[in-house]
Amino acid sequence: KITNAKLANDGITIGGHDTDLGGTVTSAQIGIDGNFHSGSGDQVTVNATSSDFSMGTGNYTVEMFVNWNNADASALSANRYIFDMGGNGIYVKSNGGDIIGTFYNHTTKVQFTPSQSEFEGWHHVALVRDGNTHTMYYDGQSKGTYTGNNNHTTTTLTLGGYDNGTGGGGGYDWSGFLSNVRVVKGTAVYTSNFTPTTQPLTAISGTTYLVANNTLPTTVTNGSTMFPGEATQ
Repeated sequence: KITNAKLANDGITIGGHDTDLGGTVTSAQIGIDGNFHSGSGDQVTVNATSSDFSMGTGNYTVEMFVNWNNADASALSANRYIFDMGGNGIYVKSNGGDIIGTFYNHTTKVQFTPSQSEFEGWHHVALVRDGNTHTMYYDGQSKGTYTGNNNHTTTTLTLGGYDNGTGGGGGYDWSGFLSNVRVVKGTAVYTSNFTPTTQPLTAISGTTYLVANNTLPTTVTNGSTMFPGEATQ
């Protein structure tokens, strides 16, 4: 179900907090207005069936395209979660001017300070586990690795905010757009640097979640990726 949401320009603009968006939705993108000032922004919380988001000790890939919606670089200074699986489990967030990818808890992380071109427009981000090697890819380039045999168990995924691990919102809301969000269990889709796709993502083997993939990304001059039919807030 989609609560407090509307379809706009082939996209979903979420207007309510803790929206339950289960299953597969093929829309252009999810527009999330995190509202930095009030801290009461919108989140999409997905309650998985069975163990869809329980990666255990196996391989996985969590990927999506992100867009800060023309915010300036100061938006990276705040502690804002782009997505979070299981409450500080597998997540990507901004904080202190960096983009941070974490694979199990706060200490199992990779972080980097993006250039202006890495911040503006659309960018692909992926967290991948291949054996005991965990890698954060940004626009297809490795930003670092972490090595560990952690056992990740969760049944929830929150887009645009912190996941408290029980299917409810935990704050730290992010402002921007997400597109082509895909969770693949059991497969390290990327094992080395790559060129992000110029086609919508598809439900490959092992896909447990796929949303906002009904559009074709287009590479633009700054190296990021643009999606036609952008949803408006």
